[in-house]
Amino acid sequence: MQSQHLHTKFILHRNLTESEMEQIVLLKKQHWDYTVEDQLRWIESNIQPQDIHLLIYGESRLMAYLNLVHRTVLNAVEKHVLGVGNVCVDKAFRRTGLGAVLMWSANWYLKTHHTVGMLLCKAPLCRFYESVAWEKFEQKACDKQGNVLNENIHLYVYNGAFSTIKLLGDVF
Repeated sequence: MQSQHLHTKFILHRNLTESEMEQIVLLKKQHWDYTVEDQLRWIESNIQPQDIHLLIYGESRLMAYLNLVHRTVLNAVEKHVLGVGNVCVDKAFRRTGLGAVLMWSANWYLKTHHTVGMLLCKAPLCRFYESVAWEKFEQKACDKQGNVLNENIHLYVYNGAFSTIKLLGDVF
């Protein structure tokens, strides 16, 4: 990433301003073809007040974004994880290293809060997530109805303690 000043902000969903929400939706719209109204509806239905938004600003605009959602998984015992979702970088800044900065910022948050991170991704993205210290989870994983999750699952702060995962909340 070229040398420039970046500002990283972690903010609870309940504290998000209307302007920040608008910037998030416009950035997400670059990557997912949904209307602004559909994006807002999805956020309000799937992001809880205590969930966290990670925003990276530079050049006076939102350049990168992801969210961290509180979820519980079952692996013999229930365990709290933060699910990472909606990872995106402004298309004007792709291939600059900003995606790695975004993920290392999320990693810092997870490590600081002693929390396991979990993400589901498409196969072409596995190499990227593995390059920023996420480990592919090779065991069985299913949703709360018992359906096997076909997405590639990666964990951060992985210590080999998971043999199977049953996601007790909604997929993020």
